[in-house]
Amino acid sequence: MGITTMKKASQDLRKTYLPAFNRKFSYPAREDGSALMPYIGPNLDDVLCERFERTVQHDNCVKFENLALKIPKDEYRCNYIKAKFWVNRHIDGTLAIFHGP
Repeated sequence: MGITTMKKASQDLRKTYLPAFNRKFSYPAREDGSALMPYIGPNLDDVLCERFERTVQHDNCVKFENLALKIPKDEYRCNYIKAKFWVNRHIDGTLAIFHGP
């Protein structure tokens, strides 16, 4: 099928088929307003990303590609050597590291 044939078919769909389809199958809403609900799930940046499991090295860093991501001390542990962490790479290229649930 050539490009001109595809363009003609697309035009026919928009001008003839869709208006006839809408006349036959559409009907007015019973109520005003929107049926769409706001999204209340988890943060989509944390869902729509790449996730990589890494083990903390003896320098308290996780290696990711050409980077060494330093894990700071916190009130619970002075180091995380041999602990499992997850590195998330987000769509915009930013990185985040996670440990535990």
